[in-house]
Amino acid sequence: MCGRSRQAYAAADIQHHASKTAGVPPTRMWKNQDKFAPTHNAAPGADMAVVALDGDATASLHTMRWGLVPSSTKQDPDHWRMFNARSETVDSLAVFSRLLTHKRCAVPLSGWFEWKPDEFKEVKKKQPYYTTSTSDEPVWAAALYDVCGELETFTLITRDASASLAWLHDRQPVLLGPDDLHAWLYGEAPLAALRQAPAHAEALATSTLKTFPVTKEMNKLGFQEDAAATPIKLESEKQPSVASFFAKKPAASSSAEGKRAADGAATGADGKKAKR
Repeated sequence: MCGRSRQAYAAADIQHHASKTAGVPPTRMWKNQDKFAPTHNAAPGADMAVVALDGDATASLHTMRWGLVPSSTKQDPDHWRMFNARSETVDSLAVFSRLLTHKRCAVPLSGWFEWKPDEFKEVKKKQPYYTTSTSDEPVWAAALYDVCGELETFTLITRDASASLAWLHDRQPVLLGPDDLHAWLYGEAPLAALRQAPAHAEALATSTLKTFPVTKEMNKLGFQEDAAATPIKLESEKQPSVASFFAKKPAASSSAEGKRAADGAATGADGKKAKR
């Protein structure tokens, strides 16, 4: 999965959804709320709202940084190194498996971005696509977190893409429906929520998600406008005259041959140019 997501909800909306869907008590303190700000274009290293269980087994909101930094890290944090974790191996790699018992969390996303080659081969810059909820509800993504000093960080867990999303990318976040979310945060067998049957994962994707192309301006990390997630028309969907601009141009050799043929027709038998 590509390292770009979106969490554009206001703080009050985050709190509402966390209470309604993830069981966070409305009066529960949001840890590091002062570090939270809505983001239209988040990359590893961004601060985002996350729901996690505290020591008393009660869910609460935290602002954590995307990109896992293990608690044993001594060097400067590298948030790009572990911003994703594969669901297939999350219980077999020590860096992740040690977190499964008591450091599970879930991230309420507005959506995420992926890239495909542009529809015109001549255009080198890839076309971004945005996948988001079909409703006002967040897309809940499974995650793990760790604490290194005062720094709390998380990694999004991924799985093979559902059939309806495989055209875009071969991986996607592990999406959590209401029952999955409860099982992941509170259940004794959380891996069942991650390793969903393909039919269940496909049902979640087709019933809750939509995907559309967005402006290439969002390729820039600093682009934080609403337009980052506003649908656009591809060039081929616009006026034919615009699309024809990208059509393959005639080979230069063909033009040269045409010119030589014209010159030949204008030359007489004696090799001199015919008068016009």
